[in-house]
Amino acid sequence: MRVDELLKQIRQWHPESAAVVDAFEPLVRVQTALQEEWAARPIRALPPYTPDSLPVDPAEAVSVAERVADALEQGFGGGDFAAAARALSRRPTPVRTLCRAVLAGDDAPLTHFAERHGLTNQDALRMVLLQTARALAAKASLRVRRTNAPDKNSGQDGRCPCCHSPADMSMLVDKEGKRLLHCSLCGHVWRYARTACPYCGVDKADNIEMVYAEGRPEERAERCRSCDAYLLAVDTRSRDIPAHLAYYVTLGMGHLDVLLQEDGAHPGV
Repeated sequence: MRVDELLKQIRQWHPESAAVVDAFEPLVRVQTALQEEWAARPIRALPPYTPDSLPVDPAEAVSVAERVADALEQGFGGGDFAAAARALSRRPTPVRTLCRAVLAGDDAPLTHFAERHGLTNQDALRMVLLQTARALAAKASLRVRRTNAPDKNSGQDGRCPCCHSPADMSMLVDKEGKRLLHCSLCGHVWRYARTACPYCGVDKADNIEMVYAEGRPEERAERCRSCDAYLLAVDTRSRDIPAHLAYYVTLGMGHLDVLLQEDGAHPGV
């Protein structure tokens, strides 16, 4: 299944979320195009890394930011995303520092940059930087996967084996119903115990509560009874969704976020 086919399917499954899918579609297309481009190139070795050591080549980051900003303008409009990309392209660019700052939740460098360049919408700047950092992290984790032997124990702390970021969704794959987690930063997927919470680590048979979407058994939230964190989950098997695209199904699952948060649960990330 290609990404355009999946987005079409999501609109059919969730007509109430069609506007959300429409807005994010240009960004989704840029994300998948970048991953395909990088997968076709020779890759240099890279060990596992952390968000504060994300490899950021300034020239490449500016190029990615321009593509990301163009996609966000197509989806959301307003001109602020394009303005942010233009400011980032001015030399010398602090894009490496800003990408790492946005991943650390440090707004001070963003505020200083926005004031210096007359950017009135700091949220647009943050969005461009976050999506640029995610794209660069996807490339970095591709390098990690290609050049490092897999460790069967890596990722069992609930953190991504490539970049050590937390998971933002879960999925079931294969006939065996293996559970995979999806990294909130780089998009890597890895196997994880079906009965364990990736946030607090509690692993027992009755710990994970499944909260299903009405009429959609393939979509649910997995809520930890110990820490009350949850993550959205998709059973890919009945819909034949590739694991690397399953995350995009969550574009139509906002109703589960509302349901869980109204009941006192909180997203794990």
